[in-house]
Amino acid sequence: MSTAVAAVEPSLAFGSATMHRNLPAARLIELSIQRGEGVLAANGALMCDTGERTGRSPNDKFLEDTAGIHDTIDWGKVNQPISPANFDALLGLVKDYLGKKDDLFRFDGYAGADPEYRLKVSVVTEESWHSLFAKTLFINAAPEALEGFQQDWTILNACNLQLADPAKYGVKGKLAIVQSLERRLVLIIGTRYAGEIKKSIFYAMNYGLLGRKQKNSSLY
Repeated sequence: MSTAVAAVEPSLAFGSATMHRNLPAARLIELSIQRGEGVLAANGALMCDTGERTGRSPNDKFLEDTAGIHDTIDWGKVNQPISPANFDALLGLVKDYLGKKDDLFRFDGYAGADPEYRLKVSVVTEESWHSLFAKTLFINAAPEALEGFQQDWTILNACNLQLADPAKYGVKGKLAIVQSLERRLVLIIGTRYAGEIKKSIFYAMNYGLLGRKQKNSSLY
């Protein structure tokens, strides 16, 4: 990815939903239990059921196909294209869905420890345990860095939204993970498997580092 391309940030205000931003881990665990998203295991760890999908859904992952990135991608079974129009339609659907929630959760932090290469990431979720996952996975931004935080990448996780008419959006099933390298935006739809958050940013990091033509890569 060219370092000259800036993130196209969607509005992170969603209707009347209350946005709980960068809550402490203990509070997120408490909320996850109260909201029925998980239970405490015998060892005190939070245990959550990811539902139908217990792993990633690579056959339902799509990448926005634009003129700016088309010739840099090996399109096929792994990198499945989705049109900008269908991406826009899914983005509208996700924002409308999230805007009808009473509560949403936002994490802001970093993927990558080196300030020269790391990405600023914002993750918005409908379930509190997904925010806890992001908080545990990524590097938390210092309190003083949160004021005016401008993310490089945004993930919108609508894990309980089901697509009634997948063909209308150019996807295969009731769930979809769609990513845009130019907008620097990921939509996670219909799967509670939290690993989709990690994999999407791992993809973004690798593409960005390769675009810089340097001998660096992210550690998986």
